[in-house]
Amino acid sequence: MMKAKNADNKLALVSSISNVQIETQDDAITAIPVAVIESLPSRGVTIGRLVGIENRRPVVHYLGCPTDNDLVAHTVVPLTPDKIGKPVLLAFENDNQERPVIIGLVVEPEGESAVTSSVNLEIDGERLLLTAEREIVLSCGEGSITLTRAGKIIIKGTYVLSRSSGYNKIKGAAVDIN
Repeated sequence: MMKAKNADNKLALVSSISNVQIETQDDAITAIPVAVIESLPSRGVTIGRLVGIENRRPVVHYLGCPTDNDLVAHTVVPLTPDKIGKPVLLAFENDNQERPVIIGLVVEPEGESAVTSSVNLEIDGERLLLTAEREIVLSCGEGSITLTRAGKIIIKGTYVLSRSSGYNKIKGAAVDIN
């Protein structure tokens, strides 16, 4: 393995087995193996959105997603919870639309938003109304509540408690317990 600095004074590591370029910028490290870049589908890439991180794995959604659910993805870039909601560049393992790979973050110019937002927040002292076009996700640690445009409500957590001083009703066309 050789170490060299490129023209921008960034460190580049080159291996005889596979090239890996590592760049450092503002304490963030990005490593993209050449084999990953060469394995990108021939039809190109798409832009999606990082919607969460579950069990240390990124979860994404993108226009044309083959399922109603968000998909767990692989990543070649480091991701932190502050990146949730940000656009990401996606490729697909073996052209399989259900196996996304995050190959980068889409950077928006400061002061401008390339993605228009349809989130609306109203606070009047008695009520908080938060609306979004596609979905709303409240997330903390390993727990989350997701509301989707289709009316689906998903509650996830390591421990879920439902408590009521009155009736605690569960209604639905079908109810599955265990």
